[in-house]
Amino acid sequence: MARTRELSLAFAETHPGDAARVLERLPVADAAAFLALLPARLGAPVLRHMLPTAAARCLEQLDNEVAAGMIRDLDAQTGTAILRYVGLTRRDQLVTQLPTASALAFRLLLTYPEDTVGAWINPHSLAVTPDTPVGDVLERLRQSSESHETYIYIVNAHQRLLGMVELVDLLRARRGITVEQLMRSTRHHLSARASLAAAFESEGWQEFHALPVVERPERFIGALEYPVLCRALKQPLPGEAAAASTEGLALLARAYWRVFAELLQALITLLPSPTTTEANRHAR
Repeated sequence: MARTRELSLAFAETHPGDAARVLERLPVADAAAFLALLPARLGAPVLRHMLPTAAARCLEQLDNEVAAGMIRDLDAQTGTAILRYVGLTRRDQLVTQLPTASALAFRLLLTYPEDTVGAWINPHSLAVTPDTPVGDVLERLRQSSESHETYIYIVNAHQRLLGMVELVDLLRARRGITVEQLMRSTRHHLSARASLAAAFESEGWQEFHALPVVERPERFIGALEYPVLCRALKQPLPGEAAAASTEGLALLARAYWRVFAELLQALITLLPSPTTTEANRHAR
């Protein structure tokens, strides 16, 4: 047993994508049992590579503490995509166990339909006021888990989007000046209620790999990253997944009966005709 656990840990740690593909093909109970063997830091990457529907079925088999631990280690977009396929009661139980900031981010994303921009934003995108010194912004980035950000957004006291500044410009600037002196216009921004298809057509992607997202009236709530948008567009919606499953069963049924009919026809052709049978009987 100990040896099996060691191999499971090693496999999940070094090949999370391969582990995800294997788990998707296993019965749900077996896949969940495998995930239960893993610490959250290893289980979360495996969940990230799984189809949201399959990951959700596994989470529903795990106890709340284990499931919430894995969700806690996921980014908000991936975690939300999985939780959409979890029952409402269980979903609320899991979100309640998250740290306050994460819980708020998850609840925000879950309020938007899955085919809209608001459901896929990074709600932790850094926003600062215009009078913030460059040195303070760099320190916040250094201490933040979102250190991969390359755009910092500038808002007023009411969270209204004013502009943006790129990280490269911050690094070149004197630490004592304010971000307002480096601020650029955000003429390309997205509405949280816009469809993913409409967002994909934005000209802003030709210049930026992430675009700010606003609610009315221009209130900044996060940013949508282009790779996340592409991933979201490839993912079937809950209703579509159910329809695809039903359609797949229908196709399987039609294929079964077609093969059955062909076999039946083949058997019929092998049977002697009534006239041949009668002639043989008279010959005897």
